Amino acid sequence: MIMKRWQFSLVTCAAGACLALGVGAGTAAADAGASGDASSSSQSAERTPRIERTAAYEGTRRTPLFRQRAAARDTEKSVERSSADNAETSAREAKRDAKPLPRWKTRQTEVSDTDDDAAAPARATATTRDRSPGPVATAMLSALSSLSGAPRTAAPQPPVTVPSVDVDRYLGTWYEVGSVKQFFSLGLVNTKAEYSLNADGSIKVVNSGNYFFNRGPKSTINGAALPVDDTNAKLNVAFFGRRPSATPPGNYWIVDLGSDYDYAIVTDSTGRSGFLLSRTPLVSDEQYKALVAQAKADGVRGWITKTRQPGARNAAPA
Repeated sequence: MIMKRWQFSLVTCAAGACLALGVGAGTAAADAGASGDASSSSQSAERTPRIERTAAYEGTRRTPLFRQRAAARDTEKSVERSSADNAETSAREAKRDAKPLPRWKTRQTEVSDTDDDAAAPARATATTRDRSPGPVATAMLSALSSLSGAPRTAAPQPPVTVPSVDVDRYLGTWYEVGSVKQFFSLGLVNTKAEYSLNADGSIKVVNSGNYFFNRGPKSTINGAALPVDDTNAKLNVAFFGRRPSATPPGNYWIVDLGSDYDYAIVTDSTGRSGFLLSRTPLVSDEQYKALVAQAKADGVRGWITKTRQPGARNAAPA
């Protein structure tokens, strides 16, 4: 019994010692934590004003100085640009003023001053424009004046057509023995024109030929013609299905015609085209030369060349 009490007392004492140690340790830890928090709070309180003070100081010290330096640099650059522009302008003006005038453009003359003011200088120098022509200009003016006095060549007169043409006698087949070659007639041989009446009273036109040789590629073009006056010597011919116009001047002028309607010479109002037509495909050399001379006399100004008729090689000349 005594032993149990002693054991209980020992356990009670140990528990009390542990409890005392735990309470003391907790109190010491609490005191340590409180002192640490206080120390941190005090240090933070001490550092915060320093940080705020540093930012405020930096804001008041650096930013205005940077702006001042930037403004100063901009001012210096603008001053330098202005100085450079002024110097360049002055140099241009000085160069322009210093450039001498050409000798042929100006001359120095002395002008005497004879006014009533006796105190004025007797002579003054003035610069005037030289208006006297040089030798080359004088020669050119002389040549132009001589040319202006020369007689001018009169403009060529339009060809003169025959007084009248009997359309019924003019119809039929005509062979081209010579012509002023056009772009569409280059290389054509066996060229001929066939004229007949249409139902509407116009003249049907069929031009045909072969390219380069007798049996060469065939070329045929159809058209129509209408007289532009009562003489029937001036006509308008149209191709490709177009209706010919009866309005002068016409593009088919008959300027010469045989009494038997055996030959005809045709041109236009300018004389640049020309056609030597015959009722037979071949003519003699004398007849051809006579037709060419007559065409020139009638106002045909183009270059007439012979048109070959190899298809009628065996036929006798007219």
